[in-house]
Amino acid sequence: MAVGMLMLTMLVVADEPAGAAFPGQNGKIAFESNRDGNAEIYTMNPNGQGIDRLTNNPANDFFPAWQPLSPAPNPKPPNNTTAPKVLGTFPKANANGVAPTASLKATFSEKMRASSVTGKTFELFKKKGSTKKLSARVSYEAATKKATLDPTTSLRRGQPTRQW
Repeated sequence: MAVGMLMLTMLVVADEPAGAAFPGQNGKIAFESNRDGNAEIYTMNPNGQGIDRLTNNPANDFFPAWQPLSPAPNPKPPNNTTAPKVLGTFPKANANGVAPTASLKATFSEKMRASSVTGKTFELFKKKGSTKKLSARVSYEAATKKATLDPTTSLRRGQPTRQW
């Protein structure tokens, strides 16, 4: 009878899942333990030495698992050596019948740094070949990759203009 009871006890113990995770890249084993009266997560070296408590709160902490490290919060952008292109403009260059109060829009091939789209980089000139710049407000919408140039004074009808 004693042998039968011992075997039953061993089956119950063997049926419980282990509260540990296989060694992570650092070689440590993560495990849970009730050694302080509630379940907490610990790590240790494979030889059982170097035990470190990772959690310490009144709630029970279970099921340790190793996860890959998250990327850095502000990873460096890839080294982009290709200059962005203007894919299209509205109105088209040298367009006729454009309202004197019309805004000019440019769509870029990629998102731009908003601080780089300014009245110094997106300009409106009085006519082709002119160096006389007309005053305007410039804005940029990253979601659509569009820059808008709004002249601060109405342009004259029939007067061709040149942008950028």
